[in-house]
Amino acid sequence: NGSGGSSGGSIGTLSDKILADNTAQSDSSIDFSQISSDTNGKGLYYTSTNTEGNATTYYFRGNVNNNYVKFGTQTKNKCTYNGESAVYIESGGFEYNPTEEQCLSTNVCTNTLYGVVIGFDDTTCTDYGGTLTSEKATFSANVTEDILWRVVRINEDGSIRLITDFPVGSSAFNTNYNDNAYVGYMYGTAGSTTYEATHANTNNSTMKTYLDNWYQENLLSYTSYVAPDAGFCNDRGLYSGSGYGTSTTRYEVYNRLIITYEPKFACPQTNDLFTISTSSKGNKALIYPIGLITIDELMYAGGVWTEQMPDETNKYYLNNNAIYWTMTPFGYEESFTLVGDVYNAGVIYNALSAYTSGVRPVINLASSVEITSGDGTINNPYVVK
Repeated sequence: NGSGGSSGGSIGTLSDKILADNTAQSDSSIDFSQISSDTNGKGLYYTSTNTEGNATTYYFRGNVNNNYVKFGTQTKNKCTYNGESAVYIESGGFEYNPTEEQCLSTNVCTNTLYGVVIGFDDTTCTDYGGTLTSEKATFSANVTEDILWRVVRINEDGSIRLITDFPVGSSAFNTNYNDNAYVGYMYGTAGSTTYEATHANTNNSTMKTYLDNWYQENLLSYTSYVAPDAGFCNDRGLYSGSGYGTSTTRYEVYNRLIITYEPKFACPQTNDLFTISTSSKGNKALIYPIGLITIDELMYAGGVWTEQMPDETNKYYLNNNAIYWTMTPFGYEESFTLVGDVYNAGVIYNALSAYTSGVRPVINLASSVEITSGDGTINNPYVVK
């Protein structure tokens, strides 16, 4: 069965149950320049604007607590404190799957911005508004567990997009960062003098290699549950600049995120829609049907851009204190490749592609996938049959 541990009869398809358990509302009154709230979007919404083929898609927004799904299993090291996963922080970034040495290296810092932190001394912990405890975290090696996901949306083709509830580990997006090529989930030739050669899908990014390995290790036996056509958008459309070499460039999401506040579910360029070879659309460049969330999907969910300190009140469902990558290119400036990420308190920002940040895999379940139980809450998640 699909959950890696459940059995029983079907109670219907996952998509039908989501629609039955929620009253979907039009998103026409939502202001995407502002965070989600009880008055600016909380629940299940629908739109056919800026979607693929103008088809209707349903998506969750705000601080919802009924979009949990249990599907598949993963085996990983566990570093925990009082039941919470810990992050190891060092100058190079955030490690969400720490080694035993990292996990036990310092006492635990409990922190409202980052959750449970390893790697801080007393002064650093205090400076970041935390409290250094007198205890160490607990380390357990090679623990096999069910994977908990959140439903992002019912896609235009009826498949269901899921993102893991917490990072499964950490990676750079691309360990290189000195060319526009490295904003790509796959990329062409660095140093090229054309946009097309720069963004050809010939080389795997560090992130794609990480996700392919994770899929192969944990979800390969569940491939029959995964939608064959749905893709993942690495939107390399240009807002300004040439998009090649070391040209200062802003990619199109800059316009949607900071100027027009108009997110898109549709992926504007076929070359940027990453799909598997048997798909009827997209670039057909993927071996495994896995990717990351987009900045646009975060905007729909309730996230906003900020250059200020994070707003602790923004409690949308994709904000759980984790720092993690998106799949959306942001820009190239001052010798640095920048890719969108989610910073503390759930704000949308960008980071150097070589930075180590959390990885929350995204997959799409087929529209026909059935469930055996659940109401979508964390204690009673939808369980895939």
